[in-house]
Amino acid sequence: MTAKARGLVFLGTFCIVLLLGAAIFLLLRSLFGTANVGREALAKRPEAADEVEALIAIVLDESLEPQERTRAVWALGQIRDPRALPVLEALYTGEPCDHERAICQYELGKSILKIRGKFRGGWQVPHEHRPMPLR
Repeated sequence: MTAKARGLVFLGTFCIVLLLGAAIFLLLRSLFGTANVGREALAKRPEAADEVEALIAIVLDESLEPQERTRAVWALGQIRDPRALPVLEALYTGEPCDHERAICQYELGKSILKIRGKFRGGWQVPHEHRPMPLR
């Protein structure tokens, strides 16, 4: 095998290892990211019976920053517990997002679809953070 061929084999192997490492990192982050948000919510709301109730309390707490409330909405969508559905549906207005003042309508829509079992991927969601039909 020539030096050039060995170099190409090394480069190809390096790229494959790098891609596998990135995939494993993203998988672990998605698996443990939700648990961290839930644990943080429970720590902030010790009166709550479980993580879902704590996250719902954070979503409903208007004294908190919209970004923190939106993060709780995201976590509820990842957990997919049906107890959150009435709360999320009540907050979904169908108006364009105003991230400075309110919970992200885009994340509310995604979480509602996930809990209903109708979310099939990012292609369903408008990229401009516009509300989506929830049929």
